[in-house]
Amino acid sequence: MGAVTTVPLLLPIVCLMTNINYINSKYIKLLNIDTLYRSFIKCKKGVDWKYSVQKFESNILINLYHLRTELKLGIYKQKPFFEFDLNERGKLRHITALNIRDRVLQRALCDDILMPELSKYLIYDNGASVKNKGIDFARNRLKKHLHQYFINEGSNNGYILKIDFKKYFDSIDHNIAINMLKEKINDDNIINLISNILSYYNKGIGLGSQVSQVIGLYYATPIDNYCKIVKSCKYYGRYMDDIYVIHKSKNYLQNLLKQISNIAYKLKLKINFKKTQIFKLSKKFVFLKIKYILTDTGKVIMIPDKSIIMREKRKLKKFKMDNKPLYKIKNQFNSVLGMINKYNGFNMSNNLINYYNKLFKEVNLNGYI
Repeated sequence: MGAVTTVPLLLPIVCLMTNINYINSKYIKLLNIDTLYRSFIKCKKGVDWKYSVQKFESNILINLYHLRTELKLGIYKQKPFFEFDLNERGKLRHITALNIRDRVLQRALCDDILMPELSKYLIYDNGASVKNKGIDFARNRLKKHLHQYFINEGSNNGYILKIDFKKYFDSIDHNIAINMLKEKINDDNIINLISNILSYYNKGIGLGSQVSQVIGLYYATPIDNYCKIVKSCKYYGRYMDDIYVIHKSKNYLQNLLKQISNIAYKLKLKINFKKTQIFKLSKKFVFLKIKYILTDTGKVIMIPDKSIIMREKRKLKKFKMDNKPLYKIKNQFNSVLGMINKYNGFNMSNNLINYYNKLFKEVNLNGYI
């Protein structure tokens, strides 16, 4: 305790020796203990059963004070990642997860500084990692665009261009990303902190941190603006690295893809042309693991892809092996069931309910726990 009590006495002296100037800087928000504490409350939601979170919370004030001191002195250093692979929406992704302490900082940085500034420049149809949006928003926007297209064109004759990027997060260039942020955030302290965070990645920005999510959200904005503003594409949407454009002309979409490819090249992004395709709207196509069908009467049918069931079964099995608290499993499971039923997947939900009840025999209330 002696070491802790001497830090405040030394703090003003050390701060005079640093080059950090907090006057008129958004960085000062990160030095507020209340801000950091609110960030921790958000971070622990859904993971408060983990030992690392409980240990951090047991000395919450001391831990937050030490984090604040490091930030104030400009000596903050991120702790090593926890690295693992995750199958997400059919893609094998390498995750670099943060220590709870670093998650608290990034939550405060993103929620209180980055998103309030960058959200001003995002198109409405950019739906990932934005408050009150998300994957359901992106799926329903595509549904609405299909409806609007049918009303305006009078038929389901048309095409949809689906664009997929190859290793999107791994391809994001640090210098380009930092320069893009500098244009919108005029604060050297914040930019230096973000540069410090990105320096822990050998290439790209990895997955598993909130700063990576925010940068990934914003990085392809030049493509969004080109399609929505320059080309006036009414039926355009992006969910992180998944893009769709609807148009009545296949040739138009083929030419648009070439123009998007040129912008992506400047951003050092690579389009996966094997997965990037143009489909007829009258045929089935999949976007964000939902099968869409635009009928000749204008009805949009949405059916969950079977991969959602397989993924959820793997997740439930892992939860049981990890001894995750049952009430946490129940909440997550019921959430998935609600999503599946919302998209005309009643047969799929029955399949999943049967699997759950076999896995957790102590719970059996007709599937809904």
